[in-house]
Amino acid sequence: MFIVFKTNRKLKKEYYIMKEEKYMLVAAVAGFVVGYVAAHYLRP
Repeated sequence: MFIVFKTNRKLKKEYYIMKEEKYMLVAAVAGFVVGYVAAHYLRP
């Protein structure tokens, strides 16, 4: 697996992009959950 990433730069680049997209998805989900909880429990 590591050898493939070392020999194939394009695949490595795509792997890092995929990793970044995963973090963006996690951040989006976390933001949505925080907003949802705030709307339900922090009502004036």
